[in-house]
Amino acid sequence: YILHSESADRYYIGISSDPERRRHFHNTIEKGFTSRYRPWSLVYVKEYSSKTDAHAAESKVKNWKSRKMIERLIAGELWIFLIYFPPLGTIGHVAGLTMELQAVQKLLY
Repeated sequence: YILHSESADRYYIGISSDPERRRHFHNTIEKGFTSRYRPWSLVYVKEYSSKTDAHAAESKVKNWKSRKMIERLIAGELWIFLIYFPPLGTIGHVAGLTMELQAVQKLLY
């Protein structure tokens, strides 16, 4: 999920099985980073089939360190694709990794 603070015009990226509950937590209980920039609104939610996939997507977005990329994701102009290859020593002998398909983005623009 991605939260947006209108007061500070900042984004917060996280994972949760209940993003609306987390938004409420950040707006009322949390005393860390997010408490300084209240109120937060939920601007993006993407469901993944596993916690591993959710963590991989969260890491990908955080590693972008790009406001423009985050805003394009929220606007639906950009997607996150996770592809898992078999670990080294299994069929394919490719190291296990997560990869983003930027080719799809290039096709769209």
